[in-house]
Amino acid sequence: MSEQMAPAAAQVAQALGKEKLKVVLYTIPMMGHVLPMVSIGRALSQRGHQVIFAVSEGLGKVDDLCKMAGMRYVGLSDGITAEYLKTQDPLGPVFEDFLEVDQAPVNALVEKESPDVIVSDYASGAPFEICKEKNIPLVLNYPLPGTLAKRMRLLINVPLIGRVVPYVLGNGMKNGIIFINHRVMPVSNRTLSIVNSSPALDGPIQFPSNYFLSGPLDGFEKRELCPEKHADLLTFLEKARSAQKPVAYITTGSLLQLSQEQVIALYEGFAACDMWVVWSLKKEKQQLLPEDLPERFYVNAWIPQAELVQRPELLCVLTHCGWGGTLECMLAGKAVICYAGFGDQFENAKLMNARGCGPIVSDPPGSTAKDIQAAVEDVLENQESYSASARKVSQDLHASPGPTAVAERIEDVVKNGMGDMVPKPYHLHGPEGCQIQ
Repeated sequence: MSEQMAPAAAQVAQALGKEKLKVVLYTIPMMGHVLPMVSIGRALSQRGHQVIFAVSEGLGKVDDLCKMAGMRYVGLSDGITAEYLKTQDPLGPVFEDFLEVDQAPVNALVEKESPDVIVSDYASGAPFEICKEKNIPLVLNYPLPGTLAKRMRLLINVPLIGRVVPYVLGNGMKNGIIFINHRVMPVSNRTLSIVNSSPALDGPIQFPSNYFLSGPLDGFEKRELCPEKHADLLTFLEKARSAQKPVAYITTGSLLQLSQEQVIALYEGFAACDMWVVWSLKKEKQQLLPEDLPERFYVNAWIPQAELVQRPELLCVLTHCGWGGTLECMLAGKAVICYAGFGDQFENAKLMNARGCGPIVSDPPGSTAKDIQAAVEDVLENQESYSASARKVSQDLHASPGPTAVAERIEDVVKNGMGDMVPKPYHLHGPEGCQIQ
């Protein structure tokens, strides 16, 4: 058993003697990282545990999510504002920034609450030191594909890591991987590490015994558009159905900043194809579209994505391939057009394409209307094949362990420690220790 990360004997006895655990969940203030943690918190709350959800108060819009999930929300006073988050470059050294501003408020929260366990998003090391100091069990959550998580492990102890990363994972991931190599990987070998992925997308993949592939943590239940809230969208979908036309959904996420050329190329590419289009587009970017927008375009700054992707009228999704959106599309069994922007999105696009779920737009910033049109027409011409492949992935994803299994693993670690899950010291070379599997 790992002496550093196993609970102290008194804490173990205390945890074993009570039914309800006190759990602190902490994440960086990015929704792709927040939402999986909300699902974990909901599962723990449903099992009777007291759950505290901590995230920067500048993010906003999390309080209601926590209430609905049965958690207590704590906004961290870390100086991060909503404006900062809107303008943050996704390729910048944001992980190190969050560690710097969140460590003190996270430490204060832990001192005040004395939790039995802390579940942290992997992308900030804010709770790492206090967990070690106080012998509090730490669980890490990775909202990314298993193939990428495995490649991160390959980079442990690699000399000149900053020079190696661009060749292995691309230059866009350099800052994040350097942070992960220095801060996260040394800790991940002695914690329970939850990877929100599945062989349904990754294919067969092996990890050390302290890693757990949970599959998606949300999107299993049926979701319906609300007539009171989404009347305009429902009317649009009804018109498309009456016209017997397929519907596409365009989503490029909150962080990807589309250029004027990209917006125009997307519009003209879809306009040239025989289908109706729902488009989630920031308000300031909507000004780039024609004033007399055709009836077959529904454009709004916010679209109820989780509900829309489950609609039968929807044929395909042009997606930026964020991991949360990737899992939503695949769980819903929808064909995709992969329009990756940065970071792990390129890896996610390759996974969906390799499973036969849709084409990749190879250079989104430089793509023309004809490039977009070609991708859309590819889906229209091969919709049976793409849709069948997506439905197969959906079927396999629905068999994933899910959030309840994650909650059970967390309970087990608190009550019994890491035990045999802790791997031997990790080495890339030489006969001693664990080798990459």
